Amino acid sequence: MCDKGEIDRLTRWNFVGFQQEVENVLAFKARNADPIGWPNYANVLYAWYTFRGDYRSAGQAMFRQARRLSEIVCKPSEYIDFATETARCYLAAINCFSLVDPKSAWVALPASHEASRTSLRKRRRPQARLPDEIFGTEADDIDVVELADIREEYMLVLSRLALAHRYPQHDIANLVIGPEDIVSRFVQEGAFDDALSNARSLGVPMITLFENLTARSIQLSQARASFSEDTAPWLGTTRVQSWGGTLGQRAWKYLEESLRRNDGPETDYEYHKTVLKTILEEDRSFRLPTWLVLFFEQNQPEHLIQMYFKYDLLADALRQSINLIKDTQKKSRGTAKNRRMPFETVAATWLPYNLFDEILRVAASNKARDVPALATELKKNLDLWLVSARNLTRE
Repeated sequence: MCDKGEIDRLTRWNFVGFQQEVENVLAFKARNADPIGWPNYANVLYAWYTFRGDYRSAGQAMFRQARRLSEIVCKPSEYIDFATETARCYLAAINCFSLVDPKSAWVALPASHEASRTSLRKRRRPQARLPDEIFGTEADDIDVVELADIREEYMLVLSRLALAHRYPQHDIANLVIGPEDIVSRFVQEGAFDDALSNARSLGVPMITLFENLTARSIQLSQARASFSEDTAPWLGTTRVQSWGGTLGQRAWKYLEESLRRNDGPETDYEYHKTVLKTILEEDRSFRLPTWLVLFFEQNQPEHLIQMYFKYDLLADALRQSINLIKDTQKKSRGTAKNRRMPFETVAATWLPYNLFDEILRVAASNKARDVPALATELKKNLDLWLVSARNLTRE
């Protein structure tokens, strides 16, 4: 029946008294037969299990088939077909495991499978040690692959497939390309939309991505007419072109939007900090985008002052320090006047005093333009704030 492709007939027959034997034979052939040969016993076994409502076993069969396909060494011209079939098997496994109790949505594999080319990280080992006297020493040499792991492997295959489709000149058929490598390839090609989406789905940190995007934005701002959309493909989409403006203006807007989507309190604004650091390292004289300065003023003003000070932008550090003191004074007056929330003395009067002292110490010996006047203003505002803070603590 399998050789003739009569799978529907096979799954519908009852095989009274022989059902377990038939299942064992199909499972054996699925494990040992050529994964790309005919008949495809993995698909037969999958159909057998799904017809009987055993979705867990069906998912295990498809996952094992996906792993076997991913380990095949193929020609570059055959890679897309192999990767497509591998992705189809992963997706079938995900669908099956999504239909069972989450506690049962896992697969146990020999530890040797850990080196699979699609593996994103080391697989989970059983938490409880199995008694050697009952199960033998081999019981510990297994890896437990859960539904979340299968989804990650599926996304990795899709990302490799997208890379092969978009850049056929790159021979990735038999290369061990991990998540970081995939994102890096897209970044090198200037495909930042693909790089961002793949970094999100594969859980790849975006620090290097935003460093590269920031550096290219600076180049586009400074190059004026020497760059075109051919050299900045991420700015050539219909959505980005609709923003108008020069390539440099669109590049900064693209960067701002990307940060808004991918950075936040959960990352401690790590990518905003990366952009700020990259700009100051590339060119300290480069004017920071207004939206970036405003972001730090609203969220992490102390970090902005520290970076200005670190890169010898003393006048900017002084201005930002003065603004921070004034903003804190306004907030404390509003809190003390309205009493809409419990007044916490420490939180309301805290400022980076040590940083201010260090800035004033350096400014005392610096005679550059605006620095002496700004230092005097900072010291004046700081003294007034300390008096005001003491009065607040007495209330």
